[in-house]
Parts: sequence; structure tokens; C-alpha cells
Amino acid sequence: MIEQSDVVLSVHDEGENALRADCVLLEPDREISAWIRVGVPDLRIRDAGWEIYRLPGEKYAFGRIPELKGVKAYLNAGPELSAALVPLAGHPCRPLILECVRGVIQSDCFIFRELGYASEQDYDRGFAELYKNSCLSYSNADEWEPRERFFPRRKGVVFTRVISVLVEDEPDGYRLAVGFRDTHQQLNARLRTDRSGTVLDAEGNFTLYPDVLCTKTMALIKNLAGLRLAGMSKGKLGAIVGGPSGCDHLLSMLYRAGETLGSAIERDLRPSGFEPLSGDRENEQGRLPRI
Repeated sequence: MIEQSDVVLSVHDEGENALRADCVLLEPDREISAWIRVGVPDLRIRDAGWEIYRLPGEKYAFGRIPELKGVKAYLNAGPELSAALVPLAGHPCRPLILECVRGVIQSDCFIFRELGYASEQDYDRGFAELYKNSCLSYSNADEWEPRERFFPRRKGVVFTRVISVLVEDEPDGYRLAVGFRDTHQQLNARLRTDRSGTVLDAEGNFTLYPDVLCTKTMALIKNLAGLRLAGMSKGKLGAIVGGPSGCDHLLSMLYRAGETLGSAIERDLRPSGFEPLSGDRENEQGRLPRI
């Protein structure tokens, strides 16, 4: 093993009509967290902050993010979030704040009545319209298998998500084991790359999914063969595995894999003559969550 990375996201019911989302990045040389507290039902941020426990060249630090107060942590709030996060451009907590927003979005089914939906079925229809054409499943909601959905009002932990990446060294490249597990879906991938981070082969599977349509998107992972995953921008990767025919969760998992693989190569192999991996990596400042 030469690199391991875990992103752990959890959303808690704090009472007093509030949810709190916490996200932690845990790696051998870094441990960083960020959190937001949002009101229910308006889903506007009441407070937000961050902590750095361990980071190369940095001491322990923490801070609040007053610019986020009043910003909505939900779908289609990208421009408002973008403006509020300008002061955090380049800060290591910024992507964790965006994960916290994703956590709130994924928790909405457990507070559907507070959000104005009369039933689980009413919520399903409303969210399907909001999220229409965002992925394969929501592009074909009329093909969903008949289902009864029950979202009991959770107390304590409302939503959990873990994205794990393990990079192992091999004689001619790297082997990656990647997992994405949360309250609604779970998927895994296994990849082999050469020394530059170019994918040689990839496979994966879903073990938990809202609808069988989701599982069909895993076939897209084969399209990574011959492409350099290490350092690949999220926009480029999204064109391969995301969009109306893909899956946002598959995209999130593979993008995290590419980041971790890129870090491993930069740390261990760049002195041997490999070029930097940052050339294709787009500025994440403008990328804001749909989910």
C-alpha cells in the first residue's frame, strides 16, 4: 500500500429544527474536518466551520465561515454557494463543505413532511422533477420498478456516506480498490493503472441501489481504459460516467480515486521524471453540488 484515503460524511438531527452535517478527510498525513448547521425546513445555513488537525506544514487550526450564514444548502443553490465560498478558494476545507451540502440534500427524504410533501410517494414525484435528466435513473423515472418507499423520521444519525480509496503498488503500476457506501446506495470498483495513472482495466458493481436502472451505469467504467485517471478533471470524468446516462455517485467515487492516485504518484514518483498531474485538473472552485 502506498496511499489510503477516506472521506466520511454524516448528518445528524440536532433537534430545534436543525440538521448538522460533518465531513472528515482522513489520510496518513492529513486529517481535516468541516461542518454546517442548517435550519429545517428552510435548509439555510445557520453556522459553519472547519478544523485542521493534521496537514503537512500546518499546525492545528480552526475557524468559522460567516459568509455561509443564510445560504441555502440544497439543489440549485450553486451561484449562492459559489459567491459565499470565494474567500475559501484553495482552502483544504472547501471540498468538505460541499460534501456537507450534498449530505443535506441526501437527507431530505427523511424530513419530507417538514419540506411540504404529503407522503413518500409525493416526495418521490417532486424530487424526480427537481432532479430530472441528472442521471440515468432520473432521466427514466417512468421506467422505475413499482416500489413502496418508507422514510421514517430519523433521530440521531440521519445520513451517512463513506468514500474509501486504497492504492497499492505493483511492479508495473498500481491497483486501486474503491468503495462508495451511503444510506441509499453502495458501489465498489477495482482498477489497474500503469505508472502514469492511465487505466489498464476497471470493473465494479452495485450492492445497494434505489432502482435497478442505477446498476446499468457501472458498464461506463470500462470507458476509462486507456485514459489517465490520475489528475483527470471532474468535468472530463463526468462526460464519461456522469450526466443523463451516468451516475453522480459513480462520478464522485472515481474522481476521489483519481485524486488519491494522483497524490500517490506526485509524492512517490515525480522525482523520477514523471510530469506533474495538475495540468488536466480543473479548478474545483466553480464546481458545486447537485447531489
